[in-house]
Amino acid sequence: MTDLRPTIRNGMGHLYIPGSSIKGAIRTAIAYYLLKQQEERVSDIEQKLREKLGDGELKRKAKFVDDELFMDDLFCNFSLSYQGKRIKARQGQNTDFMRAIDVTDAQPLLEKTLTNKQGNKKTFNLPVVVEAIVSSHFQGGRAKYQASIYAEMVRNARTEFTITLDREMLSWFSHDRGMQIPFQTIDDILEICKDFAQEQWDIEHDYWQDVKNNPDAAGRDLNFDEICEIYEKDDQCPYHLRLGWGSGMMGTTVDSLLPEDLAAEIRDTCGIKAPNFEAPKSRRTIVDREGQIKFVPGWVKFQCLDRQEITSKSSAILQS
Repeated sequence: MTDLRPTIRNGMGHLYIPGSSIKGAIRTAIAYYLLKQQEERVSDIEQKLREKLGDGELKRKAKFVDDELFMDDLFCNFSLSYQGKRIKARQGQNTDFMRAIDVTDAQPLLEKTLTNKQGNKKTFNLPVVVEAIVSSHFQGGRAKYQASIYAEMVRNARTEFTITLDREMLSWFSHDRGMQIPFQTIDDILEICKDFAQEQWDIEHDYWQDVKNNPDAAGRDLNFDEICEIYEKDDQCPYHLRLGWGSGMMGTTVDSLLPEDLAAEIRDTCGIKAPNFEAPKSRRTIVDREGQIKFVPGWVKFQCLDRQEITSKSSAILQS
């Protein structure tokens, strides 16, 4: 092992999940939801992306193209009505309508063992160093080994954070072209997240159905039967969101709304070229102690523990 990827820590040295990471995933889910309702808009984005691919602009401005194409319009093109004055919201994440949502950092991921009603014990927040297999597949479906990543992770993560929605602040924003903000409650936000998670779940289900095990892939036995079972067990996604680097392109972008060939071309232009592979070109799976490929990272469930109404704000303490 020559390279270990550490997990983020707070000032006390404890592992935790930043609120900004949770809010960023929520922002992507909302962008996906808004674009999904606008088929003509998605077609226009597709056309402009192909034009930018042709003239090389996409490669030069890769980090900012999504802002120009749709993110600014979805989140920033609002006028703000505050204290009787109309103010044009400035560009940037600190002044768009997502400012009305506040997500705290999660509580530290401290290891603890709990006993259930049946008397069985289970350990949560178990810190581990794992091997993450990076794999893809050839056109014929046969799995291809690409690399191993050794990462510090947490097994059976269980923590709490608070999400607050300032409904009064939300009412200050009105879109310049009449687009409606798609949520008014925290429950609305969680439903939008679950809709996005279902899209990712369906994509992952189809992906793993197409992959054929490869017992001799550069000396590795690539057997993904247990991964397939995870996605075959439930047609309905049992989770609310996917967080972290395990979510890949489909979890951090709206690429699932684009044709596969375009998504692949964008990846080859802006990242590492991988001709003849679909986008994203790889998946990350986790190896257990016995060397079996058994886990997929990042899926989380939310459980509401408490709700409060504070004047014009609503807050919910969620356990993930």
